[in-house]
Amino acid sequence: MRLPWPDNAHEGFFPELQHVGFFKPTRGSEEEIEFTPGNDEFRDKVREAGQTIKSLLLEMRRGLEAVFIASSTDETMKHAGELRRELRAQAYDVRPRRPSLRVFRRPDRKGNATAVLTVHVLGASYDPFVEKLIDLAANLEKPLP
Repeated sequence: MRLPWPDNAHEGFFPELQHVGFFKPTRGSEEEIEFTPGNDEFRDKVREAGQTIKSLLLEMRRGLEAVFIASSTDETMKHAGELRRELRAQAYDVRPRRPSLRVFRRPDRKGNATAVLTVHVLGASYDPFVEKLIDLAANLEKPLP
């Protein structure tokens, strides 16, 4: 924001987005002091705006990147759920949307095919279905962390 709108109405415009003000209020006046190019306050605000834009663009990109989280046993569902919540908090499109053991008991070519990454949460015991999921992801040439 170069200057505030009357009654700070600019704060209601896209309230979910942050704004960076290039001004500061003056004491005892309704006037604002506008930061001008070349001074330190202006440079600091440009840096802040750049960081805000970077964060927004990263969040938008993550929303377009599907990550497939595979878990097939009761022992790994809790950990997969924690990972799923963390990735969603970071704005990734986590697949499948509603995980259950039933979902993971059949190879999900569609979910895997659209994902940029597949994560396979492994337990202590061998599970042949997990091997099928890993093979499916490998055949689709998806990164496996």
